[in-house]
Amino acid sequence: MYRPPNQNLQDFIDGLDSFLVRISKGNKACYLMADWNLDLMKHHKHDKTSEFLDIMFSRAFFPLISRPTRITSSTASLIDNIFTNDVTNCAVSGLLFTDISDHLPIFSISNECQTSSRKTQWLTFRDKNANNVCKFKDELQTVNWSEVRESSDPSSAYDIFLS
Repeated sequence: MYRPPNQNLQDFIDGLDSFLVRISKGNKACYLMADWNLDLMKHHKHDKTSEFLDIMFSRAFFPLISRPTRITSSTASLIDNIFTNDVTNCAVSGLLFTDISDHLPIFSISNECQTSSRKTQWLTFRDKNANNVCKFKDELQTVNWSEVRESSDPSSAYDIFLS
């Protein structure tokens, strides 16, 4: 979304609140990405920004970006953000540092980590202690590697190695 900086803030906040009420009734995960043109870092100094955040929080939408998204030689502001109502999701979010715009691109990668519906997964690992390393070396010495060494074709040598 994009909120133009000259848009009437009260109209925007009222419209956003109505929109969030409709979304909340759907009881679905939602991500709202926008150039809000409200500096969230100055919410304590700007009543309308504070009201905007109060509405987002009261509708259970929380910001994923916490660093400035527009940086100039004299200012830094957090005007771009992603808000979500999906607090159980293990999302990774952040900024991309590039000079393609005067705003830093923002992103979020969703992991959907709902463990209750997943089957049990087994984790396999190797215990690399001194005793096991010695056993491994001993086992390697018992293998006849001559076929692998004598092969002139790397692909067939690899196939022999795997077998």
